[in-house]
Amino acid sequence: MLDRLLPPLHTFVAPPVFTVHEIIVEGDRAVILASSSGEGPYGPYRQPHYAFVTRVAGDGFAEVIEFNDTVAVETALYGRQFV
Repeated sequence: MLDRLLPPLHTFVAPPVFTVHEIIVEGDRAVILASSSGEGPYGPYRQPHYAFVTRVAGDGFAEVIEFNDTVAVETALYGRQFV
């Protein structure tokens, strides 16, 4: 995923900045509620609601599941909505 996502993110005029609003922890799991904004090559990038569900093992993350508005990403990166 990172190999495919990171190169297009380098085209952002203003890279996305994340703001963490809340972290909820239970055992080895955490939910991170956030928002993000930036400026893509085709216009503004806004994610008012962002969530990561994570699992920690050892000294780091063993799993990260990301929930976001993919249309916002597509529009900022490519200037259109994929269908």
